[in-house]
Amino acid sequence: MGVKQRVADMYRNAQPQDFDLNIKDNESYYYLKPSLEMEEGYNIGSLADKSPYYTNTSTGKIIQWTPNLGFISREPLKWEVTNKTLKIGGYVCYQAIATERLYSRKGFYYNRQVIAWFAPELPLNFGPSNYSGLPGLVLEIQRDMFTLTATSIILNPEKEVKIIRPEENSKILTEEESHNIIGDLEAERKKGN
Repeated sequence: MGVKQRVADMYRNAQPQDFDLNIKDNESYYYLKPSLEMEEGYNIGSLADKSPYYTNTSTGKIIQWTPNLGFISREPLKWEVTNKTLKIGGYVCYQAIATERLYSRKGFYYNRQVIAWFAPELPLNFGPSNYSGLPGLVLEIQRDMFTLTATSIILNPEKEVKIIRPEENSKILTEEESHNIIGDLEAERKKGN
């Protein structure tokens, strides 16, 4: 029980994390901003995906970078726009709902609902992570364990924004290929136990 309580306390005391979504022309780069380490304790980290994402609306590419598997091409989500609205930072946002199909390390697929709030007044088809493709900038994402909300928007930045793209010769896995690798690694791990 003591370990369980310490883990619960770490989640309860976790600090918010900041992400940046840089947009230039038809490309975006989303990433976790580096932060200072805490003096005491341990920040359990984000429940949000901390992987950087590159998106190109001209080609339809959404590429995730993971430290263990490298680059993974992600399929765009199929959004259903509702008539619900919400004001975020002075912008009227519309709700869109999608179902993500995810792969567990234990070898099975499961679904998770994602709610996006996008602002048509900001006609940019981008959002955090792989949550893009709506007719306006995504200002909030709601998932089962967390919410990502835009805290500032800089429309005309004074300095050049950073867009990091995979290099031309980079190996990019499909989602299915990444799932197969994860399944193989898990099977090897089980054999070793």
